[in-house]
Amino acid sequence: MRNSMRPNSRQCILVAAALTFLATMPLAGQGFPSSNSGADSGKNKRAQELIGAMPRTFEQNMGQVQGSERFLSTGSGYMLSLSPTGANFSLRNSQRQVVDIRMSLQGANPNATLTGIDEVAAKKNYLYGNDSTKWITSVPSFQKVKVNDTLPGIDILYYGSQQRLE
Repeated sequence: MRNSMRPNSRQCILVAAALTFLATMPLAGQGFPSSNSGADSGKNKRAQELIGAMPRTFEQNMGQVQGSERFLSTGSGYMLSLSPTGANFSLRNSQRQVVDIRMSLQGANPNATLTGIDEVAAKKNYLYGNDSTKWITSVPSFQKVKVNDTLPGIDILYYGSQQRLE
């Protein structure tokens, strides 16, 4: 008798394909035309290379973004948000047009826990207006996020650089 709690080969292939897609998807500054030209282009290219080599951080969603996203990662021209059932990429080009790409895992556990791993020292603060009761302070950031049991027996670990997500 087959155990219905174990992932079948189709689910494993789906997760592997989705993660391969995410790992090969460029996130920052790729495929969007630059508004800079001339002498600054060499400096901008070097700056993009340095930023691209920086480790990606994921901040815990403490209300700074509405929705079911539990962790966020932002950069030049994009925001990546993670939820128990998948990931959402919001990409913005130089004309400020936004394209959303949503990866949903079929049959994913909507109650899966997301855990930040390797907390970084820096904290973020969101100071909205003059009313300090609406401020969100000391938001922790992490180098990795683990989704526990997104499918039975399958965890997902998100990490990477500013230009790559693995």
